[in-house]
Amino acid sequence: MESQESRLEKDGNGTNLDDVTETNYVSWDPQDPTHPRNWPLWKKRSHILLVALITFLTPFASSMVAPAIPQLKTKFHFESGTLGSFIVSIYLLGYVFGPLVVAPMSEMYGRLPVYHFCNVGFVVTSIACAVSTNVHMLIGFRFLAGTFGSSPIALGGGTISDMIVQEERD
Repeated sequence: MESQESRLEKDGNGTNLDDVTETNYVSWDPQDPTHPRNWPLWKKRSHILLVALITFLTPFASSMVAPAIPQLKTKFHFESGTLGSFIVSIYLLGYVFGPLVVAPMSEMYGRLPVYHFCNVGFVVTSIACAVSTNVHMLIGFRFLAGTFGSSPIALGGGTISDMIVQEERD
């Protein structure tokens, strides 16, 4: 019979090896060319540039509607300045709550599918904002656009850390 001490062997990080084998532990072969840290420098830089551009673009949508508030008041027949401010700021509420959904989804399905889903969702909800027929639709779609637009903020750091070891990050 196996002794308790041998069952509780630890790896170099203090992790119980029995626990590791019972979970879904994923590791890379250090020489695997599909491992993001083994990609050529041009590929790493292009991915970082794409994430940076998406991260740069999505916050613009938060304030892009602000100059149109007077036209929205006329089109949707409301006079409240508070409602006009709410239309601008509801996007940021989605931007705050989005990572609570997006980050765990990336752990379950991977970052790339979540990026794709959120980018398509961001474009669709932005178009839906443009064609909204009432103020309630506009508010709802702005919230969803903020939620989808939060993906590069939630996933960008992890994307970079997947490609570049900590010692090389500036």
